Amino acid sequence: MVASPNGIIGLYGDRSLTQRFERAVADRGERSWPVDIHGASDHAPFERVGIPAGGIFAGAGEHLTGEQADPDGKAGEPYDSCYHRAGDTYQTVDTEAVRRRLDVIADVAVTVVAGLL
Repeated sequence: MVASPNGIIGLYGDRSLTQRFERAVADRGERSWPVDIHGASDHAPFERVGIPAGGIFAGAGEHLTGEQADPDGKAGEPYDSCYHRAGDTYQTVDTEAVRRRLDVIADVAVTVVAGLL
């Protein structure tokens, strides 16, 4: 979930991966937030068997706080008002946010893989 139109850069998972994400986000002058998605994603089976997992979560139906809304978000509004609803289509995707979040994900993926070589 990286395309929420009123989303955040929420980070979850293994601490070493989360730290890599935090650095990559900060290097781009953005802010991240710790989130707990309660094992409700594709990463949960990996974590259950001891494989480190982590990532970015832009938010779903939760509401953006005033602090998180700075500078472009809408405080008090859901991260994604279309989450799992009929209007949840490619037309509601925040493509600029997706680009920024994918840059961070790619950065972290490359550093993790490079560390394995």
